[in-house]
Amino acid sequence: MTTVAPFPLVEIDGAPRARGMAYGEQARGRIGASVALYAAQLDRFGFRPDDVGRFSGIFLPRLRQWAPDLVEEMEGIASGANVDLSSIVLVNARTEILQLARREKGISDDEPDGCTGAAILPEATRNGRLIHGQNWDWK
Repeated sequence: MTTVAPFPLVEIDGAPRARGMAYGEQARGRIGASVALYAAQLDRFGFRPDDVGRFSGIFLPRLRQWAPDLVEEMEGIASGANVDLSSIVLVNARTEILQLARREKGISDDEPDGCTGAAILPEATRNGRLIHGQNWDWK
């Protein structure tokens, strides 16, 4: 029987940059693995490592306009995890960036991926609380 290690609990608080820094430090290994996974996808499509910055640069101005506090948190994550901001944008905007990359290279998007989510609304639970679960249906 295989034992699966529990997913780590990461507790953070404070201002956006401080939260990001704390998260980046505590989840550095997992963040690095995520960055490597999505960078490898871009590599598989024929892109170079510096294309990560180009793709991230397309989305970063919109992210700053939409949620500057979240970008500040991502800057903290990048600093805490010792990666550049474009790598954190890649992880957070992976679906959009990979789709754009496919489109640029004329690669069809026949592979199913995405997430599955389920929610039980408060009025349907015994204690009146929302229950939400999600998993990634992605290789």
